[in-house]
Amino acid sequence: MLTKLPRSAASTWVFPASRGKGYHLGVPAIWRKLVRLAGLDGVRLRDLRHGFASFAIVDGDSLYLVGKVLGHTQASTTQRYAHLQFDPVRAEACLKRDKPLPCSAHAY
Repeated sequence: MLTKLPRSAASTWVFPASRGKGYHLGVPAIWRKLVRLAGLDGVRLRDLRHGFASFAIVDGDSLYLVGKVLGHTQASTTQRYAHLQFDPVRAEACLKRDKPLPCSAHAY
C-alpha cells in the first residue's frame, strides 16, 4: 500500500508535511485510513514498532542499536525486548541434538 502513495520529489518522507519541510504530524488519521483499506482492524502504529524491535532482537541485533533506531533515550525502554535475544546455550543444545533452532521469538 505504501508504494502506491503519491511521492513528492521535494521530500524523502513517506508522509511529508503539507507545508514546509519535515513529516506530516497527523499520522493517526492517515493510519486509520490505511488500516481500514488494508483490512487490518486493530493494528496500531506501536505494533509495527514492537514487531520491528522483536524481529531485530531475534535476528541478533543489539539492544543498543535497536534502541537507537526506535529513538529510545533510555536503555531500560529497549530492555523489555531482552528476553528475545539469541540464546547461544540453547543454540548449542539444538545443534548437539541435530534439531534446528526454532525461528519463532516465542521459542526463546
